[in-house]
Amino acid sequence: MRNWSSTTRSPTLGPRNARLVIDYVVHYRKANGSLSPKVFKLTSRDLLPGERRSGVRRHPLRPLSTRRYHPGAHRVQLQITGRPYKSCAFTLHIPPEATFG
Repeated sequence: MRNWSSTTRSPTLGPRNARLVIDYVVHYRKANGSLSPKVFKLTSRDLLPGERRSGVRRHPLRPLSTRRYHPGAHRVQLQITGRPYKSCAFTLHIPPEATFG
């Protein structure tokens, strides 16, 4: 997966800080074609009212004994304090000679 980036703005417009728990969800393609979500922790941040934060995350897709990768469309999604936000699709191409799982 290539790097993906996101910008987050504090949902607080009043005088109080907002405590955000930021995760990302990778929706992996299963053998039957459905998607299975896996949540990965990013960070917890305190944002001032109106403050913006941006960041870039790289997620490796390397062979693991606990996960089998399947070619096709997958999705990555931002989740802030348990609430899912925009997602974007990416396509995983696996050469026939590769052993992924």
